[in-house]
Amino acid sequence: MQRALWHVVLISFKEYSTAVKRQEVYDRYQTLDQDCGGKEAGILFWKVDWNLDLRKNFHLVEIGIFESNEAFQAYRKHPKHVELTNILKNIADWRAGDIHYPAFLGKTTESSCPRCGEAMIKTRLYDPDGEIPLRDIVKIKGEDWVCVRCNNK
Repeated sequence: MQRALWHVVLISFKEYSTAVKRQEVYDRYQTLDQDCGGKEAGILFWKVDWNLDLRKNFHLVEIGIFESNEAFQAYRKHPKHVELTNILKNIADWRAGDIHYPAFLGKTTESSCPRCGEAMIKTRLYDPDGEIPLRDIVKIKGEDWVCVRCNNK
């Protein structure tokens, strides 16, 4: 299974940043994955939201999963990402971490995808945004399974 690049960023707004500017940054983040090419550009998963735990003064949490380091580097250089970074550096500090890890976790089965023939993996279906089309979810003995190849595109 291909190992994806997981990118996590914790953003801490500076005291002088206004509520309006913070909301603007949040709003821009909500579509940044699509603005930078989306799944066609190798951005497999994207979520940015307000941090639930403010004890360390981090206000936003960004989690992005990229199909490869090349996809991640293309995202970093994309004009929309650079534009947001230029706004952020004036009103916030951040910490980032990157690791390689499979994009989809689960136990493989002997079953193969009816469309591409690749191995299937079991998943606990967590898809709040409805990004995995129902046709990509296969029921085997009452459990949800997804294809490694079809859902990595």
